[in-house]
Amino acid sequence: MPNPVSQANKAFQANIQYSLSALTKVHWKVYEHPSKGELVRLYTLFPPLKLKNKLSQDLFKLSAHVHTEVIKSDGSKKRVQTTEYIYQIADACDGKALFEFHWHPNKIDRNTLEPTKLGATDRTPFGRPHAHVRAHDRRFIDLNKRHIPTGRVAFEDVVFFLIDDCEVKAGRADWKAVLEASRSED
Repeated sequence: MPNPVSQANKAFQANIQYSLSALTKVHWKVYEHPSKGELVRLYTLFPPLKLKNKLSQDLFKLSAHVHTEVIKSDGSKKRVQTTEYIYQIADACDGKALFEFHWHPNKIDRNTLEPTKLGATDRTPFGRPHAHVRAHDRRFIDLNKRHIPTGRVAFEDVVFFLIDDCEVKAGRADWKAVLEASRSED
C-alpha cells in the first residue's frame, strides 16, 4: 500500500517543479525536517537563479523558499500545506533585492526547519502575506521596510509576473499553459 505522506509530497513536488519549468530546467532543492521526516519540508532555490531577457542579458536573480507540512484533508487523505514562503527578485548585477513576497507567520529556521525563537525586538513573525518594494521615494519614509498587504502569493504568480511584466525569458514556449495548469493543482 502506498504511503499517503509520500504520495502527497510527490504530488506537491511534481507540481512546484512543473511551475518552475516555465523559467528553467533547474530543480528545487528539497530538505526534510531532521526529526519529522517527510511531514515537514523546505523547497528552496538557492543559490539564486539568474534570469535573462530575450536578448540573453542578465536581468534578475530569483531566490525562493517554500516551507510545507503534510496534513490530513478529507478522511485519511493527506495533502501538503504551505506554512511559509519567501520569494525574492534581486538585481542581477549587485544582488540587491527589488521585490519580495513574504508570508512567514512562524519565522522558520532554515537549518532546523523549526520555528525560530524570537528576540524582544523582532517584528517577525508577520502573520499576513505581504510584499516589500526595495525602492526609495522621498514621499515614503523607509518604503523598503513597509509590509505592503497582499493576498497569498503562489510561486506560479511570481513566475508569471517575471515573464509577463518583467520581460524575463521563458524557459518554454507553453509557459502560460504550464502556469495555469500548475495553479489549478493548488
